[in-house]
Amino acid sequence: MTSMTQYTSSDSKAILLADDMVVLGGQMDQQHEVSTSAYVQVQNTFQSIIRKLESEDCTIQDIVKIVVYYQHDKCDERTLSEQVGTCLKVGCTPVLTLVPVTRVGEDNEWVAIDVIAFRDADPSPVVVAGLAPPGPNLCHGVRCGAFTFVGGQSSQNERWDVLYPSDLVSQNQQTIEHLRIVLDAIGLDEKDIVKANS
Repeated sequence: MTSMTQYTSSDSKAILLADDMVVLGGQMDQQHEVSTSAYVQVQNTFQSIIRKLESEDCTIQDIVKIVVYYQHDKCDERTLSEQVGTCLKVGCTPVLTLVPVTRVGEDNEWVAIDVIAFRDADPSPVVVAGLAPPGPNLCHGVRCGAFTFVGGQSSQNERWDVLYPSDLVSQNQQTIEHLRIVLDAIGLDEKDIVKANS
């Protein structure tokens, strides 16, 4: 049976512990003077995430999944992906999902980050040619014990070009095909999916 503990600390939205899994939700820039750059907010938020993971006997290398909610008019997806990757150390291999939203928090809060980490993780990452590059120190899919995570997929190719730019149905089909390609590279298929967001 899995034991779970949830608590909130003064500088954290939520930390959920389930055996060796640590989930940090809604992490934001905790600097007193919030930066006027979404990219600096990402850096500051990761500094806070690293401290919180260390308090739970985890390191940044134990992160297997990152979800970044970002205010869509404050940064672009490609640069944000690269920025997240540069906040990680060489040897990190989490998946990344970027979620554009109209508003994240207060007027000057443009980024919120969720992470999932496993203590002493031994992940098996997958990077697939032909898909939009995941960013430095990131991957398209990762298997960690009994869990598998796939990063956010889109209809973009390896040059970040949107395929079928004026055809929503074809974009959706291409995105699902990219998901299948990543699952296949991991040794799974769509029947193995237990949770998906769109």
